[in-house]
Amino acid sequence: MLYEFFLFEIKYRLKRPETYLFFLLLFLFSVVGVEFIFQGIDLGLVKKNSPLVIAKAMGAITGLSMIIASMIMGVSVLRDFQYDVTSLIYVNPISKKNYLLGRFLGSFAVLLFIFSGVLWGMMTGKFMPWNDQSEFMSFQFINYLQPFLWVVLPTLFFGASVFFVTGALSKNLMVVYTQGVVIFVLFMITKGITDETFQALLDPFSLTTLTKATKGWTVMDRNSLLIPVSGIMLLNKLFWITLGISVLTIGYIKFQLMVINQKTFNKKQKQKAKTLPDTFTKSLPSVTPVFHIKAQFAQLLLNTWFHSVSILKLISFWAIILCCFIIILVNSVSLGTSYGVDSYPTTYFIIEELREMSIYFFMIILVFYSGEIMWKERDVKLDLIHDASPLSSFVNVSSRFLALLFIYAIVMLSLIAAGILFQTLNGYYRYELDVYFFGFFLELFPFLALYTFASMFFQALTGNKFIGMLATIAFAIINVAIGIFGLEHALLNFGGQALTPYSDMNGFGHFLNAYLWVKIYWVLFGLLLLIFASVLMVKGTETGLRKRGTSGLKQMGKPLRIFSLVCLTLFISIGSYIFYNTNVLNEFWTKGEQDDFRTGYEKTLKQFEYIPQPKITDVNLKINLLPSQRAYEITGYYIVTNTSQVPIREIHVQKLLESNVELTDVTFDRNARTNNRYKKYHYTIYQLSQSLAPGDTLKMNFKQTLRPKGFETDNSDIDVVYNGTFFDNAVLPTFGYQKKYELQDEEDRKDFKLAPRPQKSKRDDVRELVNARSGSDSHGITLDIVISTEAPQTALTSGDLVATWNTSGRNYFHYKTNQRIIHFYPIVSGQYEVMRNTCIPSGNTSKEHVDLEIYYQKGHEYNLTRMMESMKMSLNYYSKHFSPYQYKQLRIVEFPRYRTFAQSLPGIIPFSEAIGFVMNINDKKDVDMAFYITAHEVAHQWWGLQLEAANVQGQNMILETLAQYSAIMVLKEKYPDEKVEQFLKFQLDEYTEANLKSSKKELPLALVENEEHIYYNKGALSMYELQKQIGEENVNKALQHFLKDWHSFNNSQKPNRYATTVDLIKYFREAAPDSKQHVITDLFEQVNSIK
Repeated sequence: MLYEFFLFEIKYRLKRPETYLFFLLLFLFSVVGVEFIFQGIDLGLVKKNSPLVIAKAMGAITGLSMIIASMIMGVSVLRDFQYDVTSLIYVNPISKKNYLLGRFLGSFAVLLFIFSGVLWGMMTGKFMPWNDQSEFMSFQFINYLQPFLWVVLPTLFFGASVFFVTGALSKNLMVVYTQGVVIFVLFMITKGITDETFQALLDPFSLTTLTKATKGWTVMDRNSLLIPVSGIMLLNKLFWITLGISVLTIGYIKFQLMVINQKTFNKKQKQKAKTLPDTFTKSLPSVTPVFHIKAQFAQLLLNTWFHSVSILKLISFWAIILCCFIIILVNSVSLGTSYGVDSYPTTYFIIEELREMSIYFFMIILVFYSGEIMWKERDVKLDLIHDASPLSSFVNVSSRFLALLFIYAIVMLSLIAAGILFQTLNGYYRYELDVYFFGFFLELFPFLALYTFASMFFQALTGNKFIGMLATIAFAIINVAIGIFGLEHALLNFGGQALTPYSDMNGFGHFLNAYLWVKIYWVLFGLLLLIFASVLMVKGTETGLRKRGTSGLKQMGKPLRIFSLVCLTLFISIGSYIFYNTNVLNEFWTKGEQDDFRTGYEKTLKQFEYIPQPKITDVNLKINLLPSQRAYEITGYYIVTNTSQVPIREIHVQKLLESNVELTDVTFDRNARTNNRYKKYHYTIYQLSQSLAPGDTLKMNFKQTLRPKGFETDNSDIDVVYNGTFFDNAVLPTFGYQKKYELQDEEDRKDFKLAPRPQKSKRDDVRELVNARSGSDSHGITLDIVISTEAPQTALTSGDLVATWNTSGRNYFHYKTNQRIIHFYPIVSGQYEVMRNTCIPSGNTSKEHVDLEIYYQKGHEYNLTRMMESMKMSLNYYSKHFSPYQYKQLRIVEFPRYRTFAQSLPGIIPFSEAIGFVMNINDKKDVDMAFYITAHEVAHQWWGLQLEAANVQGQNMILETLAQYSAIMVLKEKYPDEKVEQFLKFQLDEYTEANLKSSKKELPLALVENEEHIYYNKGALSMYELQKQIGEENVNKALQHFLKDWHSFNNSQKPNRYATTVDLIKYFREAAPDSKQHVITDLFEQVNSIK
């Protein structure tokens, strides 16, 4: 009989369409599986079809697809009870072993067929035309087969065992689904385990196991070696296979070949014991049915409540919620982690963490319960009675939809309560209930509502619960995929874009308006889907799609037809309004259009890259900021000088490539003719009537305005905001060709037949040795600037504040530099609290006070003392060991967390609220990163602002690596060696991980280009090792001499170019004894491993 049951199960499944749909879904998903799983992750030199990458992709896809395993394995025995054939089967002389084993093996064989789609799909993916074959190795079947057998198969066996036994014992499909959630919970719990070995052992999908097993592998190992079948991988597989066998054994012992179990039998006996009266004597009242709007509304509310309560009564529902909270409890210890340090549990961090951890469970509730709620009467065989009731189909479907929304709301309120409890237990009492509400009910709730619309539509369209669930999952995956592949317009991308992260400084800002319009547009589309679902919903015995549609349309009442027409009209109208804003008032560019433009820019204007252009020497500006309108008006002039050896006849002016920015009133102090030949690229050539002779100067007047029109939906306009405006002089007109507008991606460049684009020029490139940055248009300026902004905001920039005043509700600030600065200054405006102090840098011979100021958002006082102390200690150390500090002030200014960096400009350091300000630093276990980041940025007042480096290979070693060294020395002065070692360990880990992911061969530090892990992480390690080898004093002397000889300003001895690492290393060699010269070579001029 075992063979008969085995064969029956296979034949049954092979006749079912969902078997092939499941296979097709996994096949198609796996074709793009590596791209989907590793999106946003740079694999570096590791090939996409290496055994390790394939194994991780297969493991992740298997984990995500456990729902399919539950649908196949969970119903093998359960199906006999659903179709009431257990009596017919169990009456025969069959053994429990043959029955269960035949069912299990037959279902498992079908499951293997379905999941073989992962194997075939991944193999097919390599040959897809959109793939770059340079990212793949030559095809080797074993690279796919071995991960499938060693990673996927054991995981499937364990999942199949759990689902099979759960279905056989519980005889409840929702309990089976819940077990799938439990398996995912097990995976998430392992991520909260700090012991790497234990975590790897318990990972059911082998993702962390693979990471542990291949730790220390080189790129060559990752590309060539198969997945280990020993060590932690073997232990992991043995553990889960043994657990699966144990589950099957328990299931075999517990299962009985009985139609009803003892508990059900006793319950029925008690029901029989109850006596009922023989006759019913009371007369029934007369009833007059009504079907008006009020009655239908009452039906809607009552049915919504009924369906909500029916879900809330399910044990499986609460099991899913319990799993969700277990995950939150295990993983809620890392909030807004930056540089290895957690942040305070601010409300927006709590919301983001809770949403990230709960979204999987919300999607489970959405997919499973939308299926269950749509088919509940059919499952208990009450569908014919229910369908005969005088209940509108739309009311029927809508009540189920609203019931699910009610369930989401309950869960969200529970999550909010959990978040508040977590904040309270951590001593944080600024709860911000409005932020909680917006974070869940304005962002997550609409997302769930839209996918619930889609899910119910697919349930009605397919006429099959399981296929409807599958269609919903496939739709969600496709919707993510089309966003990745460039379908970005909010009118086409289902649900639109996510809302820009909340900022304490700026709230949701102007982004909320566009977000709400787009959500209203898609909600109207969702209502149309719901109407279609009510038309197509299975009623009675008619299951054919065409007949269901015809019947449903006939049953549509006039009110529903009118409502449908209103929804359709509003949908089209709001869609047109959005299109008018995004594509008419503003410019919307697809990725293809952007690539075409950049390609055209480069091919057309590259000829002008190195033509002589004047250099800016003086800047005089009047800037009117209008934060409430997100606008500005800038008028002013440049004084420019011809520093070349040839006369300049043409001035090439590049306007910022932004549609709402206008550059007007460009005039010179001599006649000039305008050449608009390259207007398409906002590149204008002014032909001077009188050439600008070498050494001669020219005054250029201009006016630039930013006036946003309507709204955009891509969340990219973050410069001028309601509170926390921050941009720099890069928005102003520049001279000559700008490399930043070139096509950046190397693969795209190949497609457009463009030459490879080096990140940095060679160190001996004479054209770039005279530039301190790409497209440099100045060798230093004096700045005179008046900024006005709306009261009560404060405007800040570089220079001394020489005057302030208020007129007509506007605050005015006049800044002026008393010396030359690099051509790099910010414009910042916000409503700030200020912390002030003063310092006399120990190395400044003038002994004048330096004013220290931190402009911050109220409520962000946590680390101000650390930052202020870091400013003082940094100024003292750097001025003593390198050179005097050059300005009368040093300001730190907070800006919204739309960008997550700090940046040092002359006398001012804009600092994102996302780093430093809200770090919850535990001095016992954490490195004081607020202190360190401040020290690093202050160091740039020397490395980058006093000494500029040539725009060639190695530039970032001078600018960033030396800033890293400087900050480490200040950290070393403040904290014990253990903290410095802890910091260096973090740098080593970051470097090692990033180096494995790097897509290019590692360069020596002295030739570094734009590889952050080299000039930041490895640079810090190398410089610290250098000071250990030759001494801190010798390193500092070398840097002091280097800075003196190559200082950018007031330095007549400096060559007519900028410094390179050739120059820097020469100073290191002069300071080091002969016995340590090899150390300098090893650290900076060769590629060696760091320990």
